Amino acid sequence: MSTDASYLRNVNKEGLKRVIAALEQLEDKRLEASMLWNKKENCGCLLGAIYPDSPTMVSYSLVTSYCGRPEWVPEGRSALEAWGESMALSAKEAATLQAFNDSSYLSLGDRYTFVLASLKKAVSDDE
Repeated sequence: MSTDASYLRNVNKEGLKRVIAALEQLEDKRLEASMLWNKKENCGCLLGAIYPDSPTMVSYSLVTSYCGRPEWVPEGRSALEAWGESMALSAKEAATLQAFNDSSYLSLGDRYTFVLASLKKAVSDDE
C-alpha cells in the first residue's frame, strides 16, 4: 500500500468530498492507525473519527473481507450500510480509505494533516 494520493483514485469524488467535510468538522484533529477507536487517546482512525458509533463498537474496523471482497462488519451492518450511502462510499471504497490511513507511520496529529491533504489532492487532481 502506497501513501501516494494516487491510490485514492479508487474512491469516488463525491465520497472523498463528504469524508473531507466530515474530517474538517472534527474538533479533535488527530487520527489513529490500525484501530477503529483508541479509548486511551479518545480518537479514531479516518473512518472511526467520522462514524458516530465508533467509540462504542467492539470491532477494530468498519470493513472486513469476505472471500477477498470488502464488506461492512456484521456489528451494526445495517447502520453502516446506511452511513456508507450517506457518505457516498461503498464498503470497497471504505476499505481503500482505511488502508490509506493505516499506511502512514505518523503521529496522530500529523496523520490527520497528511490524510486530509491527500484526500484534497485526490479530489483536485481530477477537477
